[in-house]
Amino acid sequence: METSAHPVMRSQTAEGLYEYFLVAPPDEAVCEQLEREKELFYDRYGQPKPRTGKPFLTVSGFWAHDEMEDTLIRWLQRITGDIKSFRLMLNGFAACPPRHLCVGIDESKELRQLAAGLQPIDTYVQSNACPPVRFFKQPHLPLAGSLPQGVYERVVNDYAQKPFEASFYLTELVLLRRRKGYENNRQVAVFRLQPA
Repeated sequence: METSAHPVMRSQTAEGLYEYFLVAPPDEAVCEQLEREKELFYDRYGQPKPRTGKPFLTVSGFWAHDEMEDTLIRWLQRITGDIKSFRLMLNGFAACPPRHLCVGIDESKELRQLAAGLQPIDTYVQSNACPPVRFFKQPHLPLAGSLPQGVYERVVNDYAQKPFEASFYLTELVLLRRRKGYENNRQVAVFRLQPA
């Protein structure tokens, strides 16, 4: 699963560290709905459409050494192994820094519980001289990013009241990694959730 670059986390990058993202991919129906919305957006605002992979919701991001990866995967398998699939509701649009347009996600107690369950990962990476795990408390799905300031201001006004509704069952989490800030992410592992 090759995906588009995710914005660089605001952390000091140490030599020899990989950047990891634990992400939640939407189902195919939601991906198609988001793709149609992107097409409309880029046509309307005359912006060049970037080459991107499938959309995903970022649950957490962290830096780790290559030799830590096997342990991280085992821990994530344990953490996610008992989690049941759950529904995520997409609702409306949001302006996200820096100059991004995103689809909002309704508050989810299951996502909060998942973030709480990832605390051992934070302890492990910090004990190995890596920056703390970044948990995304207000999750969102990116629709368009790095917009010119003038376009971004128009978009914020135009999309403030525009409706968007969709939902999907989160059935798996995917671990991605990359070496440099803007190279493509590479899939490292998939963690399937229990049936609801």
